Amino acid sequence: AYAWPLPTGPLAVPAPTSVVSRKTHGGAGTFDINLLGSGVECRSGGATHDYTVVVTFANNVTVSGNGSVKAEVTAGSAQVGSAGTANGNSVSVSGSVVTVPITNVANAQRLSVTIYGVNDGTNTGNVVVPMAVLLGDTTGNGTVDGSDVSQTKAQSGAATDSTNFREDVTADGNIDASDVSVVKASSGTALP
Repeated sequence: AYAWPLPTGPLAVPAPTSVVSRKTHGGAGTFDINLLGSGVECRSGGATHDYTVVVTFANNVTVSGNGSVKAEVTAGSAQVGSAGTANGNSVSVSGSVVTVPITNVANAQRLSVTIYGVNDGTNTGNVVVPMAVLLGDTTGNGTVDGSDVSQTKAQSGAATDSTNFREDVTADGNIDASDVSVVKASSGTALP
């Protein structure tokens, strides 16, 4: 098959309308951190350093993959998968929402996740989404310091909700001494 006239520039790739890191904080609920722009994931990924990246598009999409995997971490130290096991095909698609589990995520880094073969019915291509991870960076400024410790201490004992979930760095639904301890232990780290 031939296409005429030939395209004059690069083909359009579906553009995400939203990219978030989603975590469930015990019984307090599920909360998202916006990763577009300067968003920083500050919460713990647990024993196997697991996170979930949720990408939303304007229209329903399909993800065909690159012949071997549907997504992979193309910059940074992490893998698509969960519970410490890599699985580049563990991507799920529901309408306009693509969910990518990420595991073995190293702290204090900026990484890129590439979703291969995204098709919205008009545009097709590989979509690269950013993710910055810095445990304890409750202020989201790319550095863990006294302001993060103070902010977490101030919320200690409060119920976790949409206004303070960043201080629940252990993502257990409680803001308490364990969160303060994690932030203190991370003090002095920064994103590259």
